[in-house]
Amino acid sequence: MLRPCIVFIPDPRGGNQAYQLEASSSFEAARAAIGVHETHFPRLADRTVVTVVVEGKPASLCDYEEHNRKQPTYRHRVGRVR
Repeated sequence: MLRPCIVFIPDPRGGNQAYQLEASSSFEAARAAIGVHETHFPRLADRTVVTVVVEGKPASLCDYEEHNRKQPTYRHRVGRVR
């Protein structure tokens, strides 16, 4: 079953890049977001940690911070996901 996910990848200029996608697992969501991210930015170091919020809301919605704090969150190292 596909579930909406938001994946946060650290931006070398500061902050995070957020990617909204649907995936059946947090691992799959992280892998897909890394693939998209690396088409626009340099390759990520294997030790970089990405954060996946399952059924998260994007920043464009007014209550996204409170909602995302309550959702299951997973962290994956890029080297293990690749």
